[in-house]
Amino acid sequence: MAKTIKYVKPVQYRSATGLTADIYRQMQADFLPVPLLTLHSPVPEVMAGVWSILRETLLAGQVDRALKEAVAATVSKTNACPFCVDAHTAMLHATSNHDAASATFEVTTTASTMSSFMHSFNGYWQTGQPM
Repeated sequence: MAKTIKYVKPVQYRSATGLTADIYRQMQADFLPVPLLTLHSPVPEVMAGVWSILRETLLAGQVDRALKEAVAATVSKTNACPFCVDAHTAMLHATSNHDAASATFEVTTTASTMSSFMHSFNGYWQTGQPM
């Protein structure tokens, strides 16, 4: 993370106060305080929003966690976010659903190939020139 994020320093867990400390405690209890989330800690209201979106979509509700992670990995691949694809695929493996993790990787790779093809096709269609 240090190589890609140069100008934002997360609040350290042990020195957090107020809303930041409250969110860190909830993250610790429900998930884990990961750098992607704690990166927002200099603005606690932003971190609260990011945490609530993650918590409510991946942790709350009655849908199986493995299914949620498979969907999240596929969306992440479609959004071209390798970090998120890796994170959600790892979490899918953590649910012991290795077949789904492998299938998700295959589907996301196929979706990426199809997306690239459609981008090229649309460019050709509009311009008459290969992209």
